[in-house]
Amino acid sequence: MPSGASAMTTKGNVVLYLGRELVEKSKELGFNLSKTFENHLKQLVMQLSQSKTENKGNAQINIVER
Repeated sequence: MPSGASAMTTKGNVVLYLGRELVEKSKELGFNLSKTFENHLKQLVMQLSQSKTENKGNAQINIVER
């Protein structure tokens, strides 16, 4: 397994529809959109899992549009 590889080695394809300007600006800034989304999704899942455990299943997702 390569250095820095996560425990989850099997990956699948996902289609996301993002605004063209957001994608262009992200590329200009050098973001790897796949890795960025994966990291943020992992963080969100971890936070919600902890919240669900702490609140006995009453976790709430708040989506903020920027």
